[in-house]
Amino acid sequence: MTALNFPSSPSNGDVYENYVYDSTTGVWKRLPPGGEINGLDDVVVTSPSDGDSLVYNGTEWVNSPGSSNVASDAIQPNSNQITEDYTFESNKNGVSAGPITIASGVTVTIGATSAWSIV
Repeated sequence: MTALNFPSSPSNGDVYENYVYDSTTGVWKRLPPGGEINGLDDVVVTSPSDGDSLVYNGTEWVNSPGSSNVASDAIQPNSNQITEDYTFESNKNGVSAGPITIASGVTVTIGATSAWSIV
């Protein structure tokens, strides 16, 4: 078993290793399995649509179009322009239907254990 090193100056609602800090009691409480969406306070949902997913963009939780069933899943559309930096996770691969344009100043990073195919 590994000891947890909780942050020394937590704020109410801070989450660490599946625990949430309660400043009224000064206690880290274990989150229930699966967590609760009601505990999120950094959620920005604009014009939600059926099938959207809630994703974290590095700053806040936002709605994002989910995958769509196009032609009985025989066609999977993708954008033909990349407009924000993207880094492939280690040991993850990706595929895009091209041609693909990467906007000026935008970087796509592909690590040694990843691959990106444009078909």
